[in-house]
Amino acid sequence: MSARGSVPPPPVIAPKYVEEAHAAHNVVSNLHCPLLKDKLGFLSIDELVDVFDIHALQMAMVGNMLTNETRILSQGHAKLKNDLVSLKSKNGLLEHEMSKLENKLTKAQKNQDVDDSQCWE
Repeated sequence: MSARGSVPPPPVIAPKYVEEAHAAHNVVSNLHCPLLKDKLGFLSIDELVDVFDIHALQMAMVGNMLTNETRILSQGHAKLKNDLVSLKSKNGLLEHEMSKLENKLTKAQKNQDVDDSQCWE
């Protein structure tokens, strides 16, 4: 019977953001060890169990990485949606204030014109 881990697992590096997705893809696609399929034919049952355990663990790690990335993206999307709603609301208030100021300016210009015309009379 072989010792656990007799077939060394390929390293799974979990870098941030895009590199994390590449690491997950590499694990799933067996790109980390392209000769793995050839090696499996020469392994004993115990060694195959070890390989299966290693890959099951790696798949769980990939699943966790993808779940975390999905959660992060979902939170970012929700924040962006809230920011957009807030900006639209502020834009509406700003347009309303600009309209009020334009009306006041128009009235002030009319009053100025009336005052100027009365001074010349």
